[in-house]
Amino acid sequence: MQSTLAPKLDIEPGAAKLHVGIIMDGNGRWATRRQLSRLHGHQAGVEAIRRVVEAAPHQDVGTLTLYAFSSDNWRRPKAEVTALMALLRSYLATRSKAWSAMASGLT
Repeated sequence: MQSTLAPKLDIEPGAAKLHVGIIMDGNGRWATRRQLSRLHGHQAGVEAIRRVVEAAPHQDVGTLTLYAFSSDNWRRPKAEVTALMALLRSYLATRSKAWSAMASGLT
């Protein structure tokens, strides 16, 4: 399945798989600029990451590292931190089964 996220990368056959790191930053600002809640921005970020996770194996990505929460983020309002942690727990709970199935099909 070809990704609609980006064209297939031109990787030499037998070359090592790519390791991609993504810093998840700016979702709250994105939402604020659109007069949406910061939580709405974080939810949109989760959806963007879902698409990246699904496309990565088709782009020869062997390792995907997501930097989702920095030590500075603990300084955010408690309600926002709580909402972010709940969003992460929910996402991991719902997606872990799908990721396991996807990973077993790639090995």
